[in-house]
Amino acid sequence: MFKRKAKTPPTSFVSRADGQRMVIELHEAGRPLPVDRWTAALPASVPAMAALAAAAEDVGGDDGAEGARFDESSLTLEAPLVARIDSQTASALGLPAPTRLALDIRPHGRIDEDGFRITTRWVQPGGFPAKARVDGALISSEVGVRRVPEPLWSLHVAALALCAPLERTERFKALAHLQQLWPEDAAGAVESDSYLKDLRIHYAAGLSLKIGTLTPDRTEFDPVLFSPGAIEDAPEGGLDEAADGVLSPAAQRLFATDRFRREAHARPVYVLRAGEYVFIDPSLRPALDVVRRLQDAPEEERRRFVLNPRAVFRERLGEDLAEEIGLERLFVETDQFSARVSGVDVWRAPVLPWLTPAGGGGWLPERFGLRIGDTYHTIEAKDVEALVGRVEEGKAAGLQAVRIDDLARPVDGGSSAEATMLPLGERTDTALEALRPFAGAIPQIDGPASEEGGIPPPTYPGKLFLVVRDNFEDVDYTAPWNDAPPPPPSRTEAPATLRSQLKPHQQIGLDWLVSAARAGLPGVLLADDMGLGKTLQAIAFMAWRRAEAAAGRIEPAPCLIVAPAGLLGTWRKEIGLHLREPALGPLVPAFGGSLRELREEDAFSGRDIETGRAALSAEAWRDAGVVLTTYETMRDYHFSFARTRWGAIVFDEVQRLKNPASQVSRASLSLNADFTIGMTGTPVENRLQDLWSIMNAVAPGVLGSSREFERRHAGGDREALTALKDRLCEPQNGLPPLLLRRMKSDILAGLPRKHVHPFRVEMPQLQADAYRDVVVRAAAAAAADNLGKSGMLTALSEMRGISLHPLDPRSASDDLDGYAAHSARLIHSLNVLDGVARKGEKALVFVEDLAMQERLAVLIQSRFKLKRLPSRINGQVPGPRRQQIVDEFQSRGEGFDVLILSPRAGGVGLTITAANHVIHLSRWWNPAVEDQATDRVFRIGQEREVHVHLPLAVHPDPNIGPSSFDLRLDALIDRKRALTSELFLPPEASDADVNELFREVSLAEDLPEDGLPAQDPSLPPPPSPETEAIRPDPVVPEVVPTTPTSAEPVAPAPRPVLSIAAPLREPQMRMWRLEAGDRRPLDELIAIFSGKSVASVIIRDPYCLGTSRARSAQVRFIKALADGARAVESASLEYAPEIDGDLDESGSRRDVGSLMAREFPGEGGPRLNLVRRRRRGASDDFHDRFVDIDVRGAGGAVDRHSISIGRGVEALFDASRQCTVTYVPPTRALP
Repeated sequence: MFKRKAKTPPTSFVSRADGQRMVIELHEAGRPLPVDRWTAALPASVPAMAALAAAAEDVGGDDGAEGARFDESSLTLEAPLVARIDSQTASALGLPAPTRLALDIRPHGRIDEDGFRITTRWVQPGGFPAKARVDGALISSEVGVRRVPEPLWSLHVAALALCAPLERTERFKALAHLQQLWPEDAAGAVESDSYLKDLRIHYAAGLSLKIGTLTPDRTEFDPVLFSPGAIEDAPEGGLDEAADGVLSPAAQRLFATDRFRREAHARPVYVLRAGEYVFIDPSLRPALDVVRRLQDAPEEERRRFVLNPRAVFRERLGEDLAEEIGLERLFVETDQFSARVSGVDVWRAPVLPWLTPAGGGGWLPERFGLRIGDTYHTIEAKDVEALVGRVEEGKAAGLQAVRIDDLARPVDGGSSAEATMLPLGERTDTALEALRPFAGAIPQIDGPASEEGGIPPPTYPGKLFLVVRDNFEDVDYTAPWNDAPPPPPSRTEAPATLRSQLKPHQQIGLDWLVSAARAGLPGVLLADDMGLGKTLQAIAFMAWRRAEAAAGRIEPAPCLIVAPAGLLGTWRKEIGLHLREPALGPLVPAFGGSLRELREEDAFSGRDIETGRAALSAEAWRDAGVVLTTYETMRDYHFSFARTRWGAIVFDEVQRLKNPASQVSRASLSLNADFTIGMTGTPVENRLQDLWSIMNAVAPGVLGSSREFERRHAGGDREALTALKDRLCEPQNGLPPLLLRRMKSDILAGLPRKHVHPFRVEMPQLQADAYRDVVVRAAAAAAADNLGKSGMLTALSEMRGISLHPLDPRSASDDLDGYAAHSARLIHSLNVLDGVARKGEKALVFVEDLAMQERLAVLIQSRFKLKRLPSRINGQVPGPRRQQIVDEFQSRGEGFDVLILSPRAGGVGLTITAANHVIHLSRWWNPAVEDQATDRVFRIGQEREVHVHLPLAVHPDPNIGPSSFDLRLDALIDRKRALTSELFLPPEASDADVNELFREVSLAEDLPEDGLPAQDPSLPPPPSPETEAIRPDPVVPEVVPTTPTSAEPVAPAPRPVLSIAAPLREPQMRMWRLEAGDRRPLDELIAIFSGKSVASVIIRDPYCLGTSRARSAQVRFIKALADGARAVESASLEYAPEIDGDLDESGSRRDVGSLMAREFPGEGGPRLNLVRRRRRGASDDFHDRFVDIDVRGAGGAVDRHSISIGRGVEALFDASRQCTVTYVPPTRALP
C-alpha cells in the first residue's frame, strides 16, 4: 500500500505579537528562513519589503532603525510602524487586517476646569460598545486581533494622555496635540460630541514682531505667533505672517490688541472667543514676557528693541535662558517684518498698479513710484498718507478707480489733459499694504539743517543694512573705470600653480578675464553654457591674480567667493583638483560653525544686520588667499565683508542676485572689490530685469537705471534687445566685452552628441478620463467667465499633474505595476529604463513631486531588483549631503543605476557624468531650468552620447490630443528656448504665454457662443422663454473617443484647427447667465439628482461662513439636495477663516451646526464636515466657488458632478445680483 506524499506547506510570512512590537518571520516547510533568503524564496515580497523600508525611513532615522530591526531570521516592527504601513503591505507581510472598530472620545467637564478629562472606548460600526484591549498598534476584540492604522493609532495615544486630570499647562498642551491629529473628515473612524469637535486650541511655539507705528517719536509693535510645524517647515525665504501665523487675521488682532495687553506678563493660555484658545509653549513664554514688558517701556528701549530684537532678547533673558529656550529657533524674522522696516529702497517689477519706494539715499524714501499703463509717476512722501486715504475712501464708495492728479506726476516732467486714474482692486490693496507703514510716518522737518549740510535721516526699525546708491530710478552710481588706454589683448600664460590643462575655450575665457581686469573694468559676467568649466576659468584667473601680486605688479588682496551652500564643497574640491600648492593661499571658510572663530573679541553673538556693526574680524582673512561664504552669510554679515577691499569677488550662480529688491542683492551692492566676476549659465532666468540686477552688482551703471532699462525693453522690442546684446557681448571703445557666453554646441567639438527623444504616448483610459474631465470643467468655467487668474492656473496645474499621473501617489494603492500602468509618462519612462538597464548604463530621472519621487524609487527598485532604493536629491536634502550622494553615484562603477532628482534642487551645480540618460518625467515651465538639469550629464567629462527622453502624454481623442497639455507645453518650451538663445528674452512664461496655453489646452477658444445641444431625455426639459427668465447656454461639444496607439516619436507638424464634433450627450453641460431679478435655477439643478444616491456634497467657497445669510444659504442648499435625492451621506463646507471682516470662526461653525440640526432633526441628516483652508497657500489660491456632488453609481462607482456659481451658493437664493451658474456633468455618464 502506497502512502500519499505529504503536501509541502507554502512559503509565507508569519507574524506574532511581542509585547507592543510585532515579529515577522518567513516560514518554508514550517521553519523560519534567514532574512537574507527572503527575497529569493518569495520574490513577490519585494514590493512589500521596499514599501516597508520607505515607511521605516519616515518613522525612524535615515536607516529606519527606530521603526524596524532585522535579526538573523526575523523582522521586528515597532508600534508606530505597524500603524503606519498600508493595508496591502501589511497583508503581504502576514500582519492582521485593520480594525473596523471606531474610537469614541468623550469629554468630561470644561477644559478650563481642573477636573477636566476625557474617556475613550471602542465601538462597533453601529455605535455599540465593544470589548477591546490595545497592545501597541494591535487591538484584540471578540472578532480576533486586528491592526490599529494611522491616524487612529496616534489619536488613541494622544487621547490616553488626557484620561486623567492634568495641570492647566499640560492639559492645554495635550489638547492642542490631540486637535492637531484630529482628521477633518473622520469617515466614521472617530466619534465625539460637538463640544470637543468645535474646540479650537492653537499651539504657539514661535513669535515674530509686527511693527504698528513708525514715527520718529513713537515705536509700537505686537507679537505674531507661529505653530511648531510652521517653524520646523519654514522655507529658506522665511515665514509669512498672514499665511503662516497660527491665528487667523481676526484672531491675531484680538490677541495682540486686547488679550495680550490686558496682563503685565505673558500667560500660559489666552481665551480668545467662546471655544477658541491659544496655548503658549513654556519655552516661548519667557520671550513673550520680554515683548510684553517692552511694550510699556520708554520709547528709547522700544526703538532699540525693534532695531536689534535678538540682542535685546538675550540681554533681557540672559545667555543661559536664551540658549535653554532655543531663542534662535523660536524668534522668527518674517518677510513682512523685513519688508516693512528695510524695504524702502526695494525695486518692484512693473505691474499695474505697482507702488514702490522709488529711490532716495536714506531708509525713509523721499518719494514713491507708481506705474499706470506705460507711464511712471512719482508721489511725494508728504502725499503718501493722502493717497492711502483716498484709495480707502474709493473702496468704501464702491468706485472702480480714483483720481490722483494732485498726488502723482509723470517722471518725464510732461503733463496730460487726461485725468490720472488709479484702478482699485486686489493688486492695489497688496501694494498699499507694503506702503501703509509709511503713511503718517513722514517726519515734518521745521528746524535748521545740520552742520554737515542736510537733515539727519530718521531712525528706521528693522534689520540694518548699509545704505547704497541703487540706480533704481536714476543712475546715481557708476563704478570707477580706468581712463588709461587698455593694453592690447594677448594670450595669458597659465599660472605655474595651475595643474590642469585648459581647453581652448577656457584659455580664451582666461584671456578675456585678464584683459578686462587690466583694462580697468569693474567686473564682467561669465555666462557660458552649463558644463563648459566656468569654475575652472575663475580659479585660473584668481591663480593669475595671486601670481601677479607675488610679482609686485598688483596689490595683494584676498578673493571672496560667494556661492550657494551646496556648492562650497565643490569649490574646495575644484581648487584642490586644479591647482598645485600653495594654490590660492590660505582658504578661510566664512559660513556655518566656522563663523565663531571669526568673531571680533568684543562682538555680541548677533549678526551684523541685528547689531549694526561688523561682528567678524577682518584680520581673520586679511592674509588669506580666498574666503568662501554663502549668499545668506554675506547678507547677514555684510558690514564685516564690506569693510575689506577684495582683490576679486566671484558670485557663483549669480542669478541669486536677480531680484534687486532682495536683501541679498542689497548686501552685494555694499561690497568693495577691484574686480567682480558674476558666473551663471542662465543670465536671464525669469525676466529681463534679472540681467539688469546682476549687472548692477557686477558693473553698476552700464545698463542705466532700472526704470530706464524697463522702459527701453518693455514688450520685448527686438531692436532694443539686439542693441543690448551688442552692448554687452561686443567690445566697446577698445575695451573687452562685459559678457562672455559660449554654447556647448558651438565650442566643444569633441563632446559626445546629445540626442533629444520626445515621444508621444497615449494616455491609458483612467488618465484619459481624468484629463478630459479637467478640460471639460476648464472650458465650462472659461465660457462662463467664472475663472479668475488663480482658477486658470489651478486648471493648468491639474492638467499638468494628471499628465504625470491621475492618482495622487500619497493615497494610491501599493500595486506598483498597476499604478505605473495608469500613466503614459511612467509607462514610457520605465520602458526607457528597461533599455538603459540592458545596456548597463545609468540614468537621471527628474520629477518635481516628492511623493512621486518616493514611489518611483520603490517602483524602480522592485522592477529592476536593485539592492538599494535609488537615491533622491530634492530640496529637503542638505547641500553637503547632495554632493555626497553624487559622489557615491559617480563612483559605483559600471552597471545600471538610477538617481532621482528635483529639477530645482538637483539641476544646479552638480556634475553627474556617470549617467548618460536623462528622463524629464515632469517638466518645468522655464526651459532654462530644464536645460540646467540636462546639463548635469551633458558637460565636460561626459564620454558617452547623451540621450534626453521627454515622454509626452497625449489624449487618445483626436479632437483633444493635438492640444494635450504636454504637447502645448513642449511647444512653448521650445519656442522660449529658441528666442532665449538668440537674444536676452526671458525664458519664464509670461502672462500672455500662460493665457495662450490655457486657451489651447482647455479648448476654450473653440466653444460655441450660441446654439443649444440636443436635450438629454433623462434631464428636465429646459424652461420656456415665455414662462421662465432663466437662460441656459450650451458650452461644451462632444469629445469622440479613439483607440490608443503605441508610443511614437514626435514629428513637427502645424497645430490643427481644433474643433469638437458633437455635443456631449450624457447629461449635458448647462450654463445660466443671470441678470438681477432673474429666477434662479435651483429646481433645475436639484432635478438632476432626483432619486440618486449622493455620497457627498462638497461646497468650496472661502466666504461660505462669512455672514449669517451665507451660512443659511449653504444649509438650505444641502436640505434641497437631500429632499430631491434618495439620500445624501455627507456634506462638507470648505471655507477660509481669514476672509475680509471679523469672522467669529467658532461662532460661525456652531451656527452652521445649529442650522443643520434644525433642518435635519434626529439622526437622519448627512454627516457635516467643516474644513478650514488658507485663502492663500503655498501651492494654490482659494478663490473660486464650486460645488462638487459625488453620486454613487452601479458597482459602487462614484461620479462627480460640478456646479460653478459666480457668487457662491448664496446667489441661488438671492436674485438681487447678476451671476453665472454652470453645471458640468461627470466624465462618465451617471447610470
